[in-house]
Parts: sequence; C-alpha cells; structure tokens
Amino acid sequence: MPSVAVTGASGYVGGLICRAFVENGWQVFGLSRRDPQLAQVDWLPWSLAGATLPPRATSIDCLVHAAYDFSLRDPRQSKAVNVGGSRTLLTSVPTDCREILVSSIAAKPGSRQDYALNKLATESITLARGGVVIRPGLVWGDASGGMMGKLSKLTRFPVIPVPAAQSRQYTTSARSLQEATVALAAATDWRSETRTVVDGPPVVFIRLLRQLAGPRHLLLPVPWRPVWTCLRLAETLGLRMPMSADSLYGLANSGVGDLSAGDKDLS
Repeated sequence: MPSVAVTGASGYVGGLICRAFVENGWQVFGLSRRDPQLAQVDWLPWSLAGATLPPRATSIDCLVHAAYDFSLRDPRQSKAVNVGGSRTLLTSVPTDCREILVSSIAAKPGSRQDYALNKLATESITLARGGVVIRPGLVWGDASGGMMGKLSKLTRFPVIPVPAAQSRQYTTSARSLQEATVALAAATDWRSETRTVVDGPPVVFIRLLRQLAGPRHLLLPVPWRPVWTCLRLAETLGLRMPMSADSLYGLANSGVGDLSAGDKDLS
C-alpha cells in the first residue's frame, strides 16, 4: 500500500486531499496542529513553525504540502513561517519521496500580494528539488471552506457590499483538485512541473457571489481600495476581521488573463 503525508490536514483543502487518498487506497498521514478527525487518516501533530517531517512519516512515498498559516498578518513573520517552514519541511523529506506543493493560481511574478509571493517562493523551492506544483483557483465543494467558505458566509446578510466586483476569478471544484493530486502522486511518468487545475474560464466576481447568494440578496458594488485601507487599519490595531487586507488585494488583482506558458492546464 503506498503512503502519503498531507500537511494542513485539518484545513479545508488538506482535508479534501486526505479523503481523496483514502478513497484510492493509500495509507494517509495527516499533518496538522489539530486532529482533523478524518476516517482512516493517521494524525501526526505538526506545524509550519516546527516544520520537520515527523519520524513516523519518514518512509512515505509522497508528501503533499497543503499547509499555509493565514493567521500571520505581519508580512515578515508570514514569510518566515510559511516560506521558511516549507523549506525546512522539504529538506527533511527522503530523497526518494515525491513532493507535491498545493500552491495557488495567484502565485505569479510581479504580484504584490504577500500570500502570492510566499507561494511563489515555496514553488521555487519545490521545483528546485524536482517536485510538482499544483495551482488551483478558488476551491469550492459541498461544504466549502477557505476563501469560498468566507465568501459564502457573506450570504447571511441581505445586503452584500462587493469590492472589486468586476475582477475575474478562476474556480476549481473539490473533485477536480482531488483527482489531479492523486493522479500526480501515482503517475508513472513523474517529472517536475507546474500544473494549473481550473474548471474553465474565469468568472466575474460579482457573478460568482450571485451564484453563492441566490436572487434574494442585494449585491452592492463598492470600490475595493477604501475597504482594503479599513482592513489594513483594523489589522494594525490588532483586530481580527472576516477577511484579511491581503486576501482582498488578491481578489482585486487576480490577473487571471496571464496563465503562464509553462503551466499545464488540467481544466
């Protein structure tokens, strides 16, 4: 039975990937700070702050790195943990182990989003080690978490302000991401590359919210920069907001029209 370790197992994307490997008969180790409580997943306490691969997982056939610490709002601290921790993790992986990084379609050169830059830096580390990078869009499913989950929570309100209403966003179904990840882990022609996994053409953001909210809600387009400024001020004061300023910046500046030629599109 092949074995895989999945970081960020208690998160939305990491949990999806763990379940996919279980469905396909793999032995699965879930690495996370909290017990993901997933059937047939062996939880190993782990965090990006510690980062090295737990001893029980050193004989795995594949590592899927899906962890990212969104709680860190200071850019330098976020880079130190998310990029530095990823480097420590990957260098502790056995040389015969396949490495897959779950990155983001936002990870493009020239971005000013901290999340995108951190993912891009981690991509470079992964590719230099002969690993594979997967770039999904906004991941959605029956029980959406992550960014789509945050957007879904906005539908509790009758009037929804929509910053960056005309920005365009790629989406990726949970099943598409699951199938692509397992297929890459089991591929007989393994090679280091970047794979883009999206469901089709990008969707205008306000239309995406309309699909989530339904017809009864009023969607009110607003300029994104004033909202971003308010979020930044709140973060400076130590307040926890439903969405970070960095996430809003990423939505507003998604740059979806420039899938790089080096990406293999699995849509």
